[in-house]
Amino acid sequence: MKNIRNLENKKWSGGVTKEIYKDNEDYNIRISCAKIDSGKSIFSDFTGYTRILKILEGTAIITRDSKEIKLTSKDTFFFGGEEHIISKNEYDVLDFNVIYKNEILDVEIKDLADEKVFISDGKSLVLFTEEKGIVIFDGASKEMLKYDFLLTDAKEIELKGKGIFVNFKKR
Repeated sequence: MKNIRNLENKKWSGGVTKEIYKDNEDYNIRISCAKIDSGKSIFSDFTGYTRILKILEGTAIITRDSKEIKLTSKDTFFFGGEEHIISKNEYDVLDFNVIYKNEILDVEIKDLADEKVFISDGKSLVLFTEEKGIVIFDGASKEMLKYDFLLTDAKEIELKGKGIFVNFKKR
């Protein structure tokens, strides 16, 4: 179990990112958290990938095709990696990103709150979003703190608390 606070910061044009998981150097999937600085930021180009964005802290105001969209922690935003996305935020924002090759992987993402999920295949990543809770998998129970994350190939995961669940498998 690791925590995003302990990961290395990598600078990007709009802030810093912390890479949680990447399947290989020329990755098919990359999962990260990023701080989007206040002010105007242009999202990086990831042509050839599908992107999923969730807000962990703050509110993001993004522009897509001249349309302004307000994103909060309740929203899941899907977009193409080639899309020109701009954020204009009054305050810093912490987000959760999944970037993947849609033609290679099936990806499922959902918010969990005190529930159990059954996984037929693939790997799963759980990012805990509350101050404290428990994750149960492979017959073990682990205490989780805010922004702890776990990568597993367990077929059943139970979360006591709130978090984000991502399952990914080859097509």
